[in-house]
Amino acid sequence: NKKIHKNAFAPIRATPFSACLDLKSPSNCNIQTSCGRLIKLNISIVLPSGMYVWAVLLINHSDTHFKIKRGNKIAQLFCMKIDYPRVKSIDSLSITQSREGICDTIKWVAIDQ
Repeated sequence: NKKIHKNAFAPIRATPFSACLDLKSPSNCNIQTSCGRLIKLNISIVLPSGMYVWAVLLINHSDTHFKIKRGNKIAQLFCMKIDYPRVKSIDSLSITQSREGICDTIKWVAIDQ
């Protein structure tokens, strides 16, 4: 990751084995009642497909103003690998192939692995 501004915070894990990274506000701000605010995190993160600048949209649904202080955790980043299996249509599946009981109403699609 890269800090774009000196006030930015690098994403950190709350504990060594946390699945998510905490994202902190780089500045103080207020969110009025029934309003939203886009908070630029002033960081960029390199992921397999490129570099991104991150922001968080917070919406205050309460009837009181919401105050955010610099350094408050305002979101979490969770990265997950996604697989794109090939799908093939077939006429039927055996009980073993359909894993009866698990999505057993979908008997016309087999996934190649």
